[in-house]
Amino acid sequence: CNVISEVFEIILVPTPAPPNSIGNLTICENIENGILAVTVPIGVTVNWYDAPVGGNLLESNNSTLTIGTAGTYYAEAVPLLANCPSYTRTPVTLGFNPLPLVADETIFFCENTTVTLEATIANVSYLWSTGESTPNITVSQPGIYTVTVTDSNACSSTRTITLNQIDVPSIEEISSDEYDITVVTSNMGAYEYSLDGFTYQDEPVFRNIVGGSYTVYVRNNSNCDVVTQEYIHFVSPKFFTPNGDGFNDTYEIGGIESFTTYEIADFDRYGKLLEQVVNTPLRWDGTFNNKPLPSADYWYTIKIDEELIKGHFTLKR
Repeated sequence: CNVISEVFEIILVPTPAPPNSIGNLTICENIENGILAVTVPIGVTVNWYDAPVGGNLLESNNSTLTIGTAGTYYAEAVPLLANCPSYTRTPVTLGFNPLPLVADETIFFCENTTVTLEATIANVSYLWSTGESTPNITVSQPGIYTVTVTDSNACSSTRTITLNQIDVPSIEEISSDEYDITVVTSNMGAYEYSLDGFTYQDEPVFRNIVGGSYTVYVRNNSNCDVVTQEYIHFVSPKFFTPNGDGFNDTYEIGGIESFTTYEIADFDRYGKLLEQVVNTPLRWDGTFNNKPLPSADYWYTIKIDEELIKGHFTLKR
């Protein structure tokens, strides 16, 4: 009896040479992963390990390894037809270049001035959010500015500068309340106030100031521009008591003596003229036609050149 057996083919698979490295890889540290690569002939694949011998299998059947940790990794060539790995493994190293060291910053500058913003790092290329490519730029508007610096390794960092404007004070109103002068600004800020331009105070009220002509100075405590305004401070008592006790018996307006040409008039609530003086300080005793007037509110006007100042006071008996 004859039997025809199956045909067996024996193929001798040679052990491949280790993979060829495309080269070590160094990337910027802000890149999440690097891709290491090797080449092998047709019919051969690659397994990746974390050690030159043994170790842990990281990736199989792939000529590339995507990894995010710096170190040396090892590629082993394996034929597709048999498990005949190369006798040695090819090392490929992944490294990270540090980024240019920059720091964000907040800067304050005075209104109506310019400020120079700096990248604070040398030997790099620059690209500002304004489109300029110089190490420094000069700006005059508040806002957020950025500069991207790139070093010779093509690694980039971005510096953010927040620019805040310190507003110049704007005087809205100056008023007198008896011996006190109060300054009101139309904008907010850490302002300082002065009546002589040398001695400044934080409070916008000057107390116990004799009447007269003053220059009011207001500045920011960051030594930005000083704004000034001329002001006539008239000390007008809120009330007087003409009872003959020798104290506060007449109504007088302090500060008027600073002027040579002026006119002062007193009126009752109905607008009736009670007393009028020209270029002479007013000292009213609360009478009209030598008759005492009753307790009530009365009004005054002060005319200096073309300026007319009005106010009121109380007569108490």
